Amino acid sequence: MITTRDASNEEVNLAIIGARVVLPAQNVIVASAQVALQTGTWTGAVWTVKVSNDPDQVFFRDHPDGLTLTAEGVIGNINCNGWRWVALELTTASSVAGTACVYIVGKDAGVTSSGVSATSPALMTGADPMIRVLMSPLAPGSVAFLLTTDTGYWVFLGRIPEAKVVKFVEFYVTAGGVGAQTAEVALASGSGPPSKGSITLTKIAADGTLDALTGTGMKRNTTTMAASVPAGTFLYAGIRTAMAATQPTIGGISSDNAEGFVLSTATPGALTGAGPWTGAVVGANLYGTAVAPDIRATLD
Repeated sequence: MITTRDASNEEVNLAIIGARVVLPAQNVIVASAQVALQTGTWTGAVWTVKVSNDPDQVFFRDHPDGLTLTAEGVIGNINCNGWRWVALELTTASSVAGTACVYIVGKDAGVTSSGVSATSPALMTGADPMIRVLMSPLAPGSVAFLLTTDTGYWVFLGRIPEAKVVKFVEFYVTAGGVGAQTAEVALASGSGPPSKGSITLTKIAADGTLDALTGTGMKRNTTTMAASVPAGTFLYAGIRTAMAATQPTIGGISSDNAEGFVLSTATPGALTGAGPWTGAVVGANLYGTAVAPDIRATLD
């Protein structure tokens, strides 16, 4: 797992390119670094502090202060003023596989990386930190989607590359429901990504207090869930309604082609319950026809 935060404790981009660990340094004045070799022996291993102002993280140069670490060690007071990126880059004469735990820590927070190997380097790129809406990759449907009473609908929002705090589940009601309102939204961790098969959904958070679904427009849970979603989570958003008379119609998404990007659970009970639930693949539909509600998760 790889996580990073900047000086204001906000999530920021992180990439490991080859055996290089990179931390955005725009908001970091002074950083420190630590390497702990976990397995293997690296002959002549040296971690060199690099800096760059290249937006694409391609061109790095040695830090002007000539800072280096051996296979294991700690170094502090890395001056980051004037640099966009600060990095640790590994060079080694060893042909033996090894794994290190590497930390680059900026003011108030930092980076943790595991599994950096000299012979099989890791490659991971974090999501753009400016993304505040998590949504399905499926296309909008040509018509809205009428919910079925006491059916849970689940939409795959992606695998989360860095920890996030998700506050709301949002959707657009095109035709309001009728009768006393019973409805919940939820966030769940899936047992895997869409796979043309059923997925076990473990509740992360849920809320049964929603905006009135008898009217139209943008709706969400009325109080924040503040759900902590760990890095690496296969994240699904869910909704269930059981209005007394008629269920609401929600803007839909289409063209899943039975891949499993949308799932449903018959009679799941209230999503504020303990779970877990089994999400079943929705059958193939006419191209462009809505197959599930378009529900999204937002950070604010």
